[in-house]
Amino acid sequence: MCTYIYTMPAVQVEDQIKNMLKQIDELRAEALRMEGAVAALRGVLSSGVTELDLPEKQQAPEEGEITEDSA
Repeated sequence: MCTYIYTMPAVQVEDQIKNMLKQIDELRAEALRMEGAVAALRGVLSSGVTELDLPEKQQAPEEGEITEDSA
């Protein structure tokens, strides 16, 4: 006769609190970065600039590939 013992998964409450507070801090930091970016763009807009030209994205050279910069 086999007897199975079922154990319920456990969660450490203090660990959960620490993890949640860490996530809140990370979200708060991201929100502050976004607020800073909005403030910077508003400054650009208030100076009369309505459009920004972005350079084309350059591909990174493959490993071992010789480029003008590395030659």
